[in-house]
Amino acid sequence: MGIYLMSKFKKRVTNSLVFKSFIVFCAITLLIPLLEPGYTAALTCTQTINKTDPIDPDPGGCTLPPGTGEHVNPSVSSDDLISGIEDYFTYHTHSMGNLTGSVNVTTGNMNLQVTDHSLFTRGKQGFSLTRFYNSKSTQSSALGKGWTFQGNESLHKKSTELQDIYYLDEDGTAHEFLFNPTTASFISPKGKYFILKKETVNGTKGFSLTDGHGNIKFFEEVPLSSTRYRLYSYQDPYNNLILFRYTNLSTRLREISEVDSSGTIRNSITLTYNLEGMLTKTIFKDRWVEYEYNKKKQLIATIVKASGTAKTITNSYDYDSVYGYMTAFTDGKGNTNTFSYENNRLSILTPQADGKDSIETTYTFDISANSYKVSDTQGKTTTYKRDSAKNTFAVTDVINQDGTTSKTTYDANYNVLTVTDENGKTETNQFDQNGNLIKATDKEGKITSYAYDDKNQVIERMDPNGVKTVNVYNDYKLISSQTGQEITKYESDSYGRETKVTYPNNTYTMTSYDEANKMITKTDTKGVTTRTVYNDYGQVISESDGEGRTTSYTFDLLNPDLKTSVTDGNGNKTSYVYDANGNMTSLTNPNGKVKSYKYDGNDQLVESLFPISSTQSIKTLKVYDINGNLQKTQLQSGISKNVVYDEVDQVANVTVKNSAGQATLHWVNTYDNAGQLLNRSFKDLLTNTILVQKTYSYTTNNLVEKYTQGPNYSTTYGYDEMDRLKNGTLTYNDTVQAFMLYQSRTYTPEGKVEGVTVGPTSNPFIRMHNSYDLKQNKADVSFHNGLFRSAYTYDPSNNLTSIQYLRGMDTTPSLSISYEYDKSGNILKVTDRSGKSIYTYDANNQLRTETLPDGTLNEYQYDKVGNRLKTVHNGEATTLTYNDGNQIITKNGTNFSYDLDGNLKQDDRFKYEYNDVGVQKRTTSLNNTEVAKYEYDEEGLRTKKIVGTKTYEYYYEGEDANLSLEVTKENGQVQRYRHYHWDESGKAVGMVIKDKDQAGNWQTKTYYFWTNLRGDVTSIVNTMGSEIGSYSYDAYGNILSETGTIAKENPIRYASYYYDQETKQYYLKARYYDPLNGNFLSKDPYPGDKNNSLSQNGYSYAESNPITLVDTTGKAPNRPSTRIDIGGSNSSGGRGGSGRVTNVTKQQSPIWRKLTPVKGRNYKTSGKGKNKKYYSWDNRHNDIEVFNKNRVHLGSMDPKTGKMYKPPVKSRTLQD
Repeated sequence: MGIYLMSKFKKRVTNSLVFKSFIVFCAITLLIPLLEPGYTAALTCTQTINKTDPIDPDPGGCTLPPGTGEHVNPSVSSDDLISGIEDYFTYHTHSMGNLTGSVNVTTGNMNLQVTDHSLFTRGKQGFSLTRFYNSKSTQSSALGKGWTFQGNESLHKKSTELQDIYYLDEDGTAHEFLFNPTTASFISPKGKYFILKKETVNGTKGFSLTDGHGNIKFFEEVPLSSTRYRLYSYQDPYNNLILFRYTNLSTRLREISEVDSSGTIRNSITLTYNLEGMLTKTIFKDRWVEYEYNKKKQLIATIVKASGTAKTITNSYDYDSVYGYMTAFTDGKGNTNTFSYENNRLSILTPQADGKDSIETTYTFDISANSYKVSDTQGKTTTYKRDSAKNTFAVTDVINQDGTTSKTTYDANYNVLTVTDENGKTETNQFDQNGNLIKATDKEGKITSYAYDDKNQVIERMDPNGVKTVNVYNDYKLISSQTGQEITKYESDSYGRETKVTYPNNTYTMTSYDEANKMITKTDTKGVTTRTVYNDYGQVISESDGEGRTTSYTFDLLNPDLKTSVTDGNGNKTSYVYDANGNMTSLTNPNGKVKSYKYDGNDQLVESLFPISSTQSIKTLKVYDINGNLQKTQLQSGISKNVVYDEVDQVANVTVKNSAGQATLHWVNTYDNAGQLLNRSFKDLLTNTILVQKTYSYTTNNLVEKYTQGPNYSTTYGYDEMDRLKNGTLTYNDTVQAFMLYQSRTYTPEGKVEGVTVGPTSNPFIRMHNSYDLKQNKADVSFHNGLFRSAYTYDPSNNLTSIQYLRGMDTTPSLSISYEYDKSGNILKVTDRSGKSIYTYDANNQLRTETLPDGTLNEYQYDKVGNRLKTVHNGEATTLTYNDGNQIITKNGTNFSYDLDGNLKQDDRFKYEYNDVGVQKRTTSLNNTEVAKYEYDEEGLRTKKIVGTKTYEYYYEGEDANLSLEVTKENGQVQRYRHYHWDESGKAVGMVIKDKDQAGNWQTKTYYFWTNLRGDVTSIVNTMGSEIGSYSYDAYGNILSETGTIAKENPIRYASYYYDQETKQYYLKARYYDPLNGNFLSKDPYPGDKNNSLSQNGYSYAESNPITLVDTTGKAPNRPSTRIDIGGSNSSGGRGGSGRVTNVTKQQSPIWRKLTPVKGRNYKTSGKGKNKKYYSWDNRHNDIEVFNKNRVHLGSMDPKTGKMYKPPVKSRTLQD
């Protein structure tokens, strides 16, 4: 067996561990065949190899063969060719304070990276001064041995006689360009698709290096050298320029600048050096980083400083005294990562807390056996095999601890040809000569094809249904994108910035840029203007909406990415404090109340403390296992949720314990080979009763094919060529009277839902046909073969202005609802058959007054954090008071009380009890008479409501967990079935009821709902077109009128929420909502948005704007809409396209469709074990948030290309 590299990382809380050095052996000869793909080289050694040197960067003077000429300094070794970060290799990442470590699982190189500065540039050409350390690098820079940085790229001739060139890139990888004398051109390294040309640069000899997207790096000859070339500039396809300036004749970089076409500097990073040529300071604006070295010129510390603060952030580095390898990194909090090296192994220990074992990840390398292992603290191992057939380090096989295997094959350029998952299902790809994906075949044989122009931009995409998207460019600027008959047009300025988007219906958005004031202004067709102002670091410091309502922000002086305060439209300020690693340690709301957070040495949240009063807080504790998986969550009451993981770190089982430590609830998961959930059994341990049993099966493309819940309920699903839901069957088995429904869907060429049927194919119960306008807003819906239809109109700002319901061929609507808006998008007036409702708002977009059609005036007053202090109803006041935790403590003098975990125990009408998962299990009157009991599944979704002798069972479907079936039983016998149907925006469409008629015979009836923009059910219509029930509501959902027997029985009402008649509250899945108080009964499981203090309240409903916002999950409000936005730049595929594709909806996203759904949750998953990831859709930004297996945020993904385009937010975690 060949001996390879072992490097052991230990991360600890300072002084809690002692570092130990180890000796490493390195068999260099085993590395040499594994160079750039397609190249081989023999090793040349000028002296005997020192076998005691653990990772000798140039063992015994070994170099790649330089040819017959002079060897050029710096020399490039085989290790440099596998250093750095390349997208065709496989890495495991480790977070170490503000530094990210990436270990190549097959080469053993450890790459550490940290960004010191970022230029806020005018165009798309950005620049970050990022430092990189490579454990296997032989190179030195002004930062010392093993270090390099963005801006330090260089070219080197292999010799004075040969024209072959080495390119040392920004992250430390060396790339070899062989010169072809026949074509007089350079051959790009495999997998890179670079074009290297000789050029005259800055009046001297040089080169241009162009990537596949048209980005160019220019290199000029180093003065007094004929073999070395220093970086001169970056230039993007729009001629945006980053210029690099040097000290005199040296390679000492002194300034990095964004410049305009005349050479005028816009922004600069300056660099200074000591007398020995070591970098000592980098400065950008009012912030700088200082660098310190030891006598051996090794970087030992960086200190971040800024004007206006005496605080500093210090990171330090230690090195082996013999071989010079980095042996320790200490982050700004004092947590030390130690690196030690042993034979054939690399281990990483990440600290969690004082006195607790660190998380250990061990990398073991066996080249001769082609076995590269990654093991966790418990010894659970994932094994990788490299592409031995092509003699590269690319991973072809991944073998999980449970023995399941996934496989990948590549072409000679590292393009992925096939991916076979653990169940043996294979995806295939084809690429053109430029590395662009031209054909993708999924696991079911469905094909998506792409065509490109000569600049590698996608000009045509054909989906599996034959729907074509065509993009047209002017040079690198997208000017139009067409799908079907719909064309969206784009205009850009000379810097490549979007200045106008014209939609298919000829509405538009214009964008202008005021560089002097760092302001961006957007104006739509209606003339509504919004403004965004930035600081020197590119952070948004103020946002003003169309009405001039402004939110402003401040940022940390040392870490300019961290927001330190938000001041809302009313002048209320929320402040944030962070530790040296960027973790938020406290949040002070506008009332001066402080939420605090604590973290372990691995920056994992271990404690949250929310104030309730001066003497009481709600504390949540989190404990992690030795692999960093969340093992235990303990609430203030002592109730805890305890998680056990299987051998590939999937959740094997969960046990809930009550405050006394007694196990009360338990569920167990089983998975298939690909990590997809097959079975889950949820059990009450006190009664030894199975509460819910769930099973799943999947299609070849990993979509749910069948789901069963309990002994009676099941659903099956069929999908079309685009993996969209095509049909489904819902079944409830019962010995007396079963229930079955067949559902089907069709789609427009643009991918919108067109036709829907529910019921028998010959005579469906529900029939719908959707039509859309040119901007993909829903324009018309025909119901029940023309029995009636709904028509929608929009203003130039794309706000819904009217909904009309018309019977048959009528031209006069039976119901008409119209809307008027302010420039912030708030609804000012709603006109319907009852008359006009008029609304006003404060500067924070909170509802202030509501005037109903009968003249009733409701007035609302709020405190600084959105608590409703007073409601005045026609002059009659209701007054509420709150504690520090935003819990209601009195209402008109009547006391409210809460349990230790923040759940309402008693208000002015009821008493409430909760189970150990924190959901409401029983409601009683104030005199202790039972009102209702409730049961839930393990995810907190309500499965039963028991009122007297009646039991209501609930079954949900889809990733949004819409209520699909309600079964009413009395004394155990089925009395009624109700199937609820929902449109794609989550609004209720209608219901199918199966029950007994007066003669005792079973019958099926269909009813349609007429809803408004918010989703309120305003009318119920039968299949004859007659209105047989109706409602009216106030702004917060209190029912003002109710007519008709069916209206009284129907529970789907305000905002399409489920209404509990017995409590007059709404069930919003995560929590219960009381419209009388405009408040939730339990604390929000979602902590809120850092940009929006109202979202952090914890109890208030819809940020006190119930006219404009809805909250269908009980976790986070959003705007209701019948609109489906379109837009964007390139269709997905290969390397064709740069930048973020905007406004792609969840329904349109090809990436989102391919991810594995989690039933009852609004997130999806992929992978298993250490490679497992979670994905949630961000409605605000229309993108996909990505989280690792521990639910730590990894960044934001473009929903059309799958490209990560935004960095992680440290304080963000995936919430259930």
